[in-house]
Amino acid sequence: MDRLPGMVDHPAKYRWSSYAANGLGVSNAVLTAHSEFVALGRLPDDRQAAYRGLFEGETDSEELTLLRCALQTGTPLGNEKFKAEIEAILSLKVGFVRRGRPKKLE
Repeated sequence: MDRLPGMVDHPAKYRWSSYAANGLGVSNAVLTAHSEFVALGRLPDDRQAAYRGLFEGETDSEELTLLRCALQTGTPLGNEKFKAEIEAILSLKVGFVRRGRPKKLE
């Protein structure tokens, strides 16, 4: 997979990633295990193994393009329900806005 300049080749190498804590069990006083992580397994080793499994494989080029576009534009990447929730929390329109004049209301 091609990387942007300055990108790490694995999330464990990224300083601000929670991967080291969630995937490798490295202690981090700043992080709190969230319910999705806890649901990955009954024991810490099981959760860590399941978490590491989420990062296996390559990201296909279409998904990578979507991720890069979202990053470059500051647009949340998710379904319409997710975007609506973000908009409600921020009280701000997110996502791409259609160009041109608004349609006339009748």
